[in-house]
Amino acid sequence: MLTLPAGWKFFLYPTAPVPVMEGLREIRAVKDGMVIAITPFPNIDQRPISEAFLCDAVSQSAAQYVDQSKEKLVKPVSMSHGDVVGCYASLTSAVEGEKPFGVLAKRHHSSVTTFAFSYKYIIFSVSVVSEYRPDEAYVAAINAIRQVQ
Repeated sequence: MLTLPAGWKFFLYPTAPVPVMEGLREIRAVKDGMVIAITPFPNIDQRPISEAFLCDAVSQSAAQYVDQSKEKLVKPVSMSHGDVVGCYASLTSAVEGEKPFGVLAKRHHSSVTTFAFSYKYIIFSVSVVSEYRPDEAYVAAINAIRQVQ
């Protein structure tokens, strides 16, 4: 379950029309220049997914943005608790006002946080992006996702 602060608009999109994806939906939530994109993937063979595996996936995914970031490196942070295993990393544009991160199609952002986590044989890829530098609403969205259960 994911509970976001008030004011977010949600959109659901069907996933690929194959039996293994039945019941899964892509989700987009938008608010004031921010977008949360949630994409589920089934763990078809139901193998154990380790935090190290997911942190490596986050590192590889975010690596393309490092040169344009003020952080200049990807630092995965654990978000594992209970049945949730995963991690995330955040990057911010190196120059105030620039939007170098093309995470979502046809859009560019100043802040990006990428998550990878597994819960009960579903793997989730989540991107939180903002047209602006991180603010209170952006941090609240990230904290909500970190608490997913």
